[in-house]
Amino acid sequence: MNPTEANPELTPDRTVQRGARQEALIGLAFILPACIGFGLFYLYPAIRGLWISFTDWNMLSAPSFVGLQNYLQVFQDEKFWSALGITFKYVLLNIPIQTVLGILLAVAMDRVVKSTVIRGLMILPYLLSTVVSVSHGESSSA
Repeated sequence: MNPTEANPELTPDRTVQRGARQEALIGLAFILPACIGFGLFYLYPAIRGLWISFTDWNMLSAPSFVGLQNYLQVFQDEKFWSALGITFKYVLLNIPIQTVLGILLAVAMDRVVKSTVIRGLMILPYLLSTVVSVSHGESSSA
């Protein structure tokens, strides 16, 4: 007697469906911590910040809803447009220059130096300055 005839629930289609369902549940279990972290540390603060932007709130009293008044005020402020212009100039100039210089340095380093040890020694000052500044900041605040 064939096992599928004895138990009609064990047909190949049912077995594949059960396996796919289990695989989906395992996949969900793996991404659940990331989804919780995303919700707690990104989505909730973003939505709350958006809500606060529609209120007049000094953090000492209850917030009062003002609608688009804050946005109208910002768009009429000359300092906002000046800061936005400076930011755009910085991004349009700084990012391409850093990218090109980084690629040129990487290509030059690859062509000139083949030893991993020498490459490590060449990048060591960059790494050490970051480590020293971070560890110095931790020790001075303790």
